[in-house]
Amino acid sequence: MTGCVDFVAFGVIIDDIVYPDGETKMGVLGGGGPQTAFGMRLWSKNVGLVAGIGGDLSSMVESWLRSSEIDAAGLRISEHQTPRAWQLLEYDERRTQVWRVPERVIALQLEKSMGYLPE
Repeated sequence: MTGCVDFVAFGVIIDDIVYPDGETKMGVLGGGGPQTAFGMRLWSKNVGLVAGIGGDLSSMVESWLRSSEIDAAGLRISEHQTPRAWQLLEYDERRTQVWRVPERVIALQLEKSMGYLPE
C-alpha cells in the first residue's frame, strides 16, 4: 500500500454481463473486492485492494481505482489471467455465473493471504 490503510478488500473479477434482452457489457470491474472497497470508502479514506491479476487487466481498472481513491499497491501481477466470468442475467432476476478462466487460475488469483499484503 502506498500509505497506511484502515481497511482492505480482497479479489478482482472481470465481468462480462449479458442482460435478459441480449445487451452485453464486457470487461466490467466486478467481484467482491472492488465492491467492498468502494463501500468501505464511505467510512474511511484509507482503503486498499489486494488481488491477483494478470497482464490482461484493462487500464480502466487502474483509472477506476484511482478515481475512487482506492490504494492499489496490493494488486500483484502474475503470469496467470485475471479472473473473468460471464454474468448471465434473466428476466426473473436470476443470475448465472460462468467462469471464463481455468479453475486453478481462480484459486490462485482469488486466494486470500496476509502474505500478499504490502508492507
